[in-house]
Amino acid sequence: MQINASPTAAPGSTIQVLYTVMNNQSNNNILLNIQPRLAVSVTGTGSSSLVSGPSPSSFPSLIPGQSVTFKWLYTVGQNTGDTVTFTGSLASGPTNTASATVTLAYPQFASQSQTSLQTQGLVCCKTNDNILVLHQETFDTLNGAYQLYSGQVDNKTGHTINFVNNGTTQHAIFDTNYDNTTAVSIPQGNWVLSLYYKSVPIPSTLNIPSPDMIFLFNQSEQLFDSSGYNNEMVEGTGNAAPAFQSSCSRDSSGCFSFTGSDDQYLSVTPNPSTSGGGNEIGSNDVTVTGWFNPATLPSSQAVIYSAFSSSSNYFTVYLLSSGNLQLMFETAKGTHVQCTSTSAVTTNSWTFFVATRTGLDSCALYINGASAGTGSSSGGNSVQETISVSSIYIGGDPNHSTYGFNGMIDYIMYWNNYSINTSTAASGLYTKSYGPSAHVVNIRADIVNAQTGAQLANVFTANNVVLPYVDGAASSTGWEYKNFTETNVFNTTGTNGAVFVGTADRLVLNVTYANEPSYAQDMKWDIDDITVPNNIFTSYLTIPPPSQPFDSYYTYSLSNPLTLSVTNQGPNGIWLVSATTRIIFQTVTPGIYSAAAVAIADNGTSGCGSASDNIMGTLGSGHGYIQDSYFIPVYANTLLTFTTPSEVPNSCGSTQTGLNIQSGYHYRMYINLSGYDDQGNSVFRTIYIGLVKVTS
Repeated sequence: MQINASPTAAPGSTIQVLYTVMNNQSNNNILLNIQPRLAVSVTGTGSSSLVSGPSPSSFPSLIPGQSVTFKWLYTVGQNTGDTVTFTGSLASGPTNTASATVTLAYPQFASQSQTSLQTQGLVCCKTNDNILVLHQETFDTLNGAYQLYSGQVDNKTGHTINFVNNGTTQHAIFDTNYDNTTAVSIPQGNWVLSLYYKSVPIPSTLNIPSPDMIFLFNQSEQLFDSSGYNNEMVEGTGNAAPAFQSSCSRDSSGCFSFTGSDDQYLSVTPNPSTSGGGNEIGSNDVTVTGWFNPATLPSSQAVIYSAFSSSSNYFTVYLLSSGNLQLMFETAKGTHVQCTSTSAVTTNSWTFFVATRTGLDSCALYINGASAGTGSSSGGNSVQETISVSSIYIGGDPNHSTYGFNGMIDYIMYWNNYSINTSTAASGLYTKSYGPSAHVVNIRADIVNAQTGAQLANVFTANNVVLPYVDGAASSTGWEYKNFTETNVFNTTGTNGAVFVGTADRLVLNVTYANEPSYAQDMKWDIDDITVPNNIFTSYLTIPPPSQPFDSYYTYSLSNPLTLSVTNQGPNGIWLVSATTRIIFQTVTPGIYSAAAVAIADNGTSGCGSASDNIMGTLGSGHGYIQDSYFIPVYANTLLTFTTPSEVPNSCGSTQTGLNIQSGYHYRMYINLSGYDDQGNSVFRTIYIGLVKVTS
């Protein structure tokens, strides 16, 4: 934390106080909901009054290495020699404070009263050197790996990695670039992999479609339909609705508990659909699955899942007084079909069932993944008949006081127009977890030879890392962060656990599924996604601050426009002046000219116009006009387009007088950002982007 204010100020003048907060915590945590506090104390007859601030009033989050600056304006007085001390702190989180003292005095020189140069919140092209983002591009990597470097998230909607647990070694590999001249030293410390992921509800290896209705009964989303089709579920309205329990299922996640009363049930609104998501049966093949744990057996029969109509059509899964499970349905034409399990279930124990209607009014039951009974209509109808649905109940039936289930029910899923009729699929569903241990992965980082990929040293290995189920449909984004921390990186170079990446080496991050138990699920990763809320990178690796940044993967093709994305993190809106905002290419090859390029367009809108355009500034006779600057609001980003880099940088329409940048070479690339903010302060910042390869 740091407070910046002018050390001296004239009595009665208005001064600016800047409070900068940087997330440099050693545990690599993300700081959330940053709310600044500023305490003011005075000596003598001094005084202060708030003019405005803080701006911004708060900031959503800071990843490791990121900072934010808050600004206040204060009027200070009365007499020379008095002091005003400003002390900044946070409303929650770290308890650090920072202070700055202003002494009241009249300036002796005119230069003392000038506006100071402010860097403000301009960010371009890179994260901090210790944040290596997982990028979707694969060029210049080893064996098709993804890129790993400190470049900002691309200006696009992201890339999804389908990380499938298919029984073989499934990899997601990322590696850094190299230039044969730069070695990187990384001190001992924490390495943190942060993944933005969600779970896949049905493993791809089962080769069955995703359900049209999914109720997982997890904490804070007990009645949420995780299929994405918004099937509405509500609790019974009687005197004793079923009780939600947050940790009761086979997977230690949530479930609903019933006492056997007919008032205790969950109801689902019938939802006909021709495009998926329907739960009305009609003449379709259908399947319902779920888990139940009976506390006692019923006196006659207890409803686990029941869909029926007022005209006596029904499709119902019962637990019988014998402990056997029964699927029974009747069609609009009165055809009766029944399947009963060949063995009884055990009380006070979780049981998984699959109940399916298939073919010409036939049925099948599976218990704990194994076939448990089949049946068909006695009439041998040649046409599969219609079952109309007007009500759906789980755990009870308010129309039958004796049908209440006594025990716990969880993970109800329903397929419209699909029959699960193989033990392979039923067993696959039975073994899968939707709880806190849904995924198990191995994570490792290695130093390898840049050309062959041969391992030179291991940085860290974390085996059998367990990940919870993330419901992809149960939140506004469907994604969730997970951080994996490795502390005290063990010795790889003989010096205090530091890591050395040589000039001909790469750092490789490798994530694989472990030799998992059969319940492990598939998942999806989101990388390179600029749409993630709160300006957090989607997926990235945080390392201890390196001696210098890893080489970038930037490639500039002379056949395409030169563009870079610039972000304004605040606290003020900023205009970038086109004539003084430029990119510099420093040659690393003797005898090759360095080059520079001038900004000419903002988000595709050119600053160059014709002589009739009524916009500021001229370039000279015959060159038309050029806009003075481009505005970037707070928390916004803009895509700047530049001229072709040249030994003599040229502006819109000007005649080329120098040599253009040459292809086939590497350059070190910088961006010089120059302008002013909406409070009249000058803005200036130079950022080193990294090594850039220029192609034709």
